[in-house]
Order: sequence, then structure tokens, then C-alpha cells
Amino acid sequence: MSCRAWFTDDAQLPPADPVLAICVGHSRYNDMGAVACDGETNEWTYNLQVAKSIKEELDDAGVPSVIVHEYTGNNYAESMENLSADLKALKVNAAIELHFNAATPAAHGSEMLYWYKSKKSEKLAKCLQDQVVNTFGVKDRGAKPKTAKSRGAKFLRETHCPAVITEPFFGSNEEDWEMFKDSFDTLGSSLAKGFINYYNNEKTGSQSQERTQV
Repeated sequence: MSCRAWFTDDAQLPPADPVLAICVGHSRYNDMGAVACDGETNEWTYNLQVAKSIKEELDDAGVPSVIVHEYTGNNYAESMENLSADLKALKVNAAIELHFNAATPAAHGSEMLYWYKSKKSEKLAKCLQDQVVNTFGVKDRGAKPKTAKSRGAKFLRETHCPAVITEPFFGSNEEDWEMFKDSFDTLGSSLAKGFINYYNNEKTGSQSQERTQV
């Protein structure tokens, strides 16, 4: 595998194939992402803590997961190609990539991004978005479909399974940052619960379909 991944004990593969890949955005060498309005905290550092919290919550729920925190490749396109191959090799059922937004100081709120053709990705994005908005009371910017021309679209398009880019707040907005800056565990728990809601709904739907076919 060309990415670096953390499993249950950071050394051994989990007893079952991981259901969710928790990808830390900007994990390519020398790419730390946007910096929050405190002038210090970058996306990679912040979201590595969130990823750990998501995994802990999923472990407690008995849902196998893996954290991917290093991407290989000389550029964004190459790193996404490598990542998509690695996620397929891991046999994950879904993937999220953790980010936070940055724009003008006035921009604020939470949004989740998904590939416009993927209905399952849309469902996952909405489950994640609903949970974050309900937990934090942050402005709801919605689950947003992305096309090939959209920034970050290669992660959404090339991943073999349902995939979502999480943008739960704007690090460039002081109000958002104040709400989220020390909330690694709360955000991680919220995203994990959103995924569990999606996962349980998918399992229920699959079981109902199997019964109907029988």
C-alpha cells in the first residue's frame, strides 16, 4: 500500500475489513491545508485529532474503521489516484475526507460535499450534515453535489465506494472557529454518529431487499 494507515492497534490489521476509511485531508507531504484565523492551526493537524475521535466512537460501536493520514504522490492528482487504489485494496465500504473551510471572514457554516451521480454518497453526506448541524447549531449550508470541475472532486469521483468531503465549519470565521477550535471529540463523535446512522440504514435496506428476494 502506498498510503500510511492506522488500524486498531497501529500495527495489526483489524479482525474484519474496515467499514469506513477516515482520510485526513492534506496528508500529502508539505501540504498542511488552510490555516485557521488563530494564525496557527492548520487543517491536517486539527483533523488528525478529529479522526482519532471518530475512530474511538466507531470502535465503541463495533464498526471497524481505518485512519489514513499520509498520502503519496508528487501532486494532488497523483495522490488521489494512489489513495483510491489503497482504499479499494482495504475493501472499505465508505470513505470520508476531513477538512475545514476557509474563505472571507464573513463566510460561515457547515457543508458536506459528494459526487453528484452517487445517491449513496448523497445519503451519507446528509447524515453527516444533519448530525453536525444538530450538535453544534452551526449554519446549515447543506449537502452539496460536486462535478469534475469542482475543487476536490477527484477524491469524490475516483473512490470506489460512497465518499464525502466534510467541511463542518470555516476556520477563517471567528465565530465558527470559537465554536469548533477545542471540539475535536465532540466533532468526531458527531461525524461518527452520522456515519452510524447511514450505515444502519444501509444495512436495514439490504436486509429488507434480501427478504423480498427470498
